[in-house]
Amino acid sequence: MKRAQDKGASEFKKPDPSTFVPKGSEDDVARVFAAGLKIMYSPAMREELKAEIARDVPVPQKLAEAVTGLLLTLDKQSQGGIPVGALFPAGLELLSESAQVLTAAGQPVGQADYNEAAQMMFIQMGRKMGASDEQMMGTLEQQVGGGKQGGEMEPGEGPGHEQAEAPQMEQQETQAEAQGLPEPDEQMRRA
Repeated sequence: MKRAQDKGASEFKKPDPSTFVPKGSEDDVARVFAAGLKIMYSPAMREELKAEIARDVPVPQKLAEAVTGLLLTLDKQSQGGIPVGALFPAGLELLSESAQVLTAAGQPVGQADYNEAAQMMFIQMGRKMGASDEQMMGTLEQQVGGGKQGGEMEPGEGPGHEQAEAPQMEQQETQAEAQGLPEPDEQMRRA
């Protein structure tokens, strides 16, 4: 099977993973991404890949669950596990590749789909690895806020914030606002 990018471009803009890669983890990220591609495009996975594409779930969920499963498989196969600093950046790369596969298969992936899938993947990976919500927020703050210079934005804020939120989070924020309470993501930052 040819790589997805050879078949056509998708509607989402792939993020620059170097903005998420901790110093010194570049080689780890490249190795995890290469290993993920090797498994993803292996002849043994062809039927599983077709089944995943055909699965009747929302696109963000399909992407997030597939990449989370792939990362967990890679983590189990690697001796000592995947370095934590390489998980999210390599996951974003694999998420982009998976989005290109879906697009090539006739299921276009928009920017909102990709953003929601990235958020879901981050949460799923954190929970599978036993991280608390506070630990995940701390990691997210380091990943997102750590590389910014000057007027730093808080995690989850900025031009893409609203479109990147999962529908469940939007609903929780609307309910909190109606009750005059702080939004759930504000509560997590304060914790």
